[in-house]
Amino acid sequence: MDEKRKECELALDLLPLYLDGKTGEESDAFLAQHLKECENCRAVQELLRRELPLQVRKKEPKRKRLRISKGWLFVILGLAVYLAVLAGIVWTILYSMVSSIM
Repeated sequence: MDEKRKECELALDLLPLYLDGKTGEESDAFLAQHLKECENCRAVQELLRRELPLQVRKKEPKRKRLRISKGWLFVILGLAVYLAVLAGIVWTILYSMVSSIM
């Protein structure tokens, strides 16, 4: 009886992942065999199958996050520094030209 209870506990823990298709081959085989033999776990499986589609519809689609590697980050920062220095040089040249005219 104790072994049966442990199998049911394991099956109930794995069942949501199993229904989402996120279990491995060994877990799938275990659950398939267990669900053939255990009426209680089959009933829980049916309840979860009815309730899960409603939960999936309520979820919003995940947004993809922009990931920048360290290499690209250094390239972008280097470019920003280069442009800032270039702007400073252009500003200095234009300022000296305007000052010489006035």
